[in-house]
Amino acid sequence: MGAWRRWRQSLETTRGLEALAALLTLLVLACVSAFDAVLLLPAPTVFIATLLGALIRPPKRSVLTIELSDSQRARVAGAVALVGTLLVLRGIGQIGAMAVFSGSRQPAMREWAGSMDPGNYRIQMLLGYAWRDRGRCDRARPHAEAARALYPNHPAPRQLLAACRAASPHR
Repeated sequence: MGAWRRWRQSLETTRGLEALAALLTLLVLACVSAFDAVLLLPAPTVFIATLLGALIRPPKRSVLTIELSDSQRARVAGAVALVGTLLVLRGIGQIGAMAVFSGSRQPAMREWAGSMDPGNYRIQMLLGYAWRDRGRCDRARPHAEAARALYPNHPAPRQLLAACRAASPHR
C-alpha cells in the first residue's frame, strides 16, 4: 500500500518509479506463486529479496512501536530461540528420516524412517508401494491412508488403496 501511495504521489520522479517497480514485482510474484512454488527455490528467492530490498524504502515514521522492559525483552528472545531450536530440530529430523530411508533396504529401518517423519508424503507412498509389492496390503494400507491424508486430491494414494482392495477383496 505504501508503494502504491508513493507512486501516486510522485508519478514523475525516481521515487515514484521505484515504488511502481516494487509494486509490479509484488504483483508478478503473487501471480506466478499462484501457479508454482517459486520461492521454494533459492535463486528466485535471492533475486526477489534483492530486488525488493533495493526498491522498497522504509517509512519515514515508525508504523508501530512496542516498548518492552528488560525482562519482557529477555522472554521474547528466549521464546524466539526456543521456537528456532524446535524448527531446526524438526528439519534435522526430516533430513535424518530421508537419510535412514534412502540408506537402508531393510523394511524395519524404512518403517522407522516413516515414523521419524510421518508427514513425509514420499516416504509414506514408497513404504506403501514396497509393502504392496511384497503382497502385504495390510501393511501398505496405513501408509496409503497417511499419504492420502497429506495430499487428499492426489490420485496415487487412491490408486494404491484400490490396488490393495483388488488384491484382497475379502478385506
